[in-house]
Amino acid sequence: MAEATLADASLPQLPPADLSLSFTLVESLNYGLQWALFPLVMIGIARVFNMSKRYVPYIVAHNWSIIVTSAVGFIPYALFDAGIASLDVTKFLNIAVGCFVIYYRCLVAVIALEVPVLTAVPVVAIGVLLSLITSIGMAALHGL
Repeated sequence: MAEATLADASLPQLPPADLSLSFTLVESLNYGLQWALFPLVMIGIARVFNMSKRYVPYIVAHNWSIIVTSAVGFIPYALFDAGIASLDVTKFLNIAVGCFVIYYRCLVAVIALEVPVLTAVPVVAIGVLLSLITSIGMAALHGL
């Protein structure tokens, strides 16, 4: 029986990534938008919710935390590519990684903004929504 791949998943199938210049430019634009948009939106949120004094430490911590979340997010794919994890295990690990990322971003917000969890959760949710919106927009721009 043939080995299962991530492309066999029951998620909507996208065409294979075209590593052309246009794809690279769209992905770079997406990354740049996500990197810049959240701090800009947070300026307004920090002012409204009286978190302006902690804005810069939070944005610095948030940006550095992306390295941690990216490294953890790489693990399921590395295990799958190495043949250590099956497709089902990889799917489960991706869900676990998603939960960890949300938890970790909330922890960073609580510590850096010096706010309670109930204040940190909406801040993180806004970041996640902005990321989804820009990713969907860029995918549409590239025709995926």
